[in-house]
Amino acid sequence: MNAMKADYYSAAIKQAMDRLGTIELHSSGTSMFPYILERDTCYFRSCEVEELKSGDVLLFINNAGSLVCHRIISVQKDNDETSAVIICKGDTNRYPDEPVSPHQVIGKLTHTRKRWFTLSPDKGLGRLWGKLVISLPPFAFILHRIAAIYRWRTNHLSTRS
Repeated sequence: MNAMKADYYSAAIKQAMDRLGTIELHSSGTSMFPYILERDTCYFRSCEVEELKSGDVLLFINNAGSLVCHRIISVQKDNDETSAVIICKGDTNRYPDEPVSPHQVIGKLTHTRKRWFTLSPDKGLGRLWGKLVISLPPFAFILHRIAAIYRWRTNHLSTRS
């Protein structure tokens, strides 16, 4: 996706968020497995960069122009506190994403609706999961392997007749 399209989609999503308060998006991929599964419904609200902290789950446009929902590992502010760089990583990814600048940020995850329950990254199990993933980086390697098996199994079983 080129930069102009990414800016257009980003602006449209932000505009909808401002008008409605929140937006809901259905997830795809396994980078946040098992916290966010394929087809979970994720709810986002607009946010200021100053309020973001480690453990929050962020919706942003990456440098390739793709819409990404990953966990914040750190927020690095300049000495004068006028600008920031946000470091994010999918829970099952081995390495962090390219740094995210404030203009790439679209919103912050408020909760995820799964089949039988709802998870919030700021409360209970969701908060505990975020702390675990951030404090134990080698855990991502195990999650990466489990997600690969999950993907294979899902693809293998869905192609059977």
